[in-house]
Amino acid sequence: MNDSFSQGNLKYSILNEDPASKTGTVSVSRNRGEPKDRIGTTLNISPSIEHNGIIYTITRIESEAFYGCASLTCIMIPESVTSIGWSAFRGCTSLASITIPEGVTRIDDRAFSECSNLTNINVGQENEKYRSVDGVLFTKDMTTLIAYPHGKKEEKYTIPECVSRIGNGAFQGCKDVVGITIPDSLTSIGDVAFDGCRSLACITIPEGVTRIGIRAFDGCENLKDVYFKGAPLEMHNGTFKIDTVFHYVEGTPGWTTPRWKGFRTYIWKPEE
Repeated sequence: MNDSFSQGNLKYSILNEDPASKTGTVSVSRNRGEPKDRIGTTLNISPSIEHNGIIYTITRIESEAFYGCASLTCIMIPESVTSIGWSAFRGCTSLASITIPEGVTRIDDRAFSECSNLTNINVGQENEKYRSVDGVLFTKDMTTLIAYPHGKKEEKYTIPECVSRIGNGAFQGCKDVVGITIPDSLTSIGDVAFDGCRSLACITIPEGVTRIGIRAFDGCENLKDVYFKGAPLEMHNGTFKIDTVFHYVEGTPGWTTPRWKGFRTYIWKPEE
């Protein structure tokens, strides 16, 4: 079902409807026929909307729904919403805080990327899929770090020990972070995870990491040194700048000196 309708500055796409009960569900996004700044500063999304005699419940925020709505300072998501699409609030540069309702069970990648003033992503306490710790968004079981707010001013951040995955775009555009401590529990770094972290100076990759995603460290202008605790990994072009220096633990198979695949390498002796 591809039908949609608009009311004011918002567009609603019909997901399903039951003419007999005169009910249905819709997703919501900005009305792309209107200028982005017309959305205003405060967006209070209603949990339901009436159209042609049918009451529709709003259950999804579409991908790129409010992408680039720089004027928005406050967004209120209704409890009826269960999913938030890819890049839904990306580039909402005036947004300082947002709360994920208890009923949300799916948040797609980069939903809050490039929100340069966002300092807190809050989650309803009874949400069964997600949680917030110090404003940082995680899965409920704390195994995946989904999004680190770009407006945080702390120069250093330590990822909790239980995290095994850094999500796609999790730190993308966090220009103020100088140092990030990655726990030994980590196994995967997502695509563009640290893209644009231009103040990041060095980072240590734990031995258990088996994947570094596409362009994971692209745009990290000041990243000069990467320390690997384990064997070298398959890397896509652009994962690191070619002048990045790789440091590896002496005796680790797979590394070569003075260069490995074009990157300068040095033997690293971690402190006991």
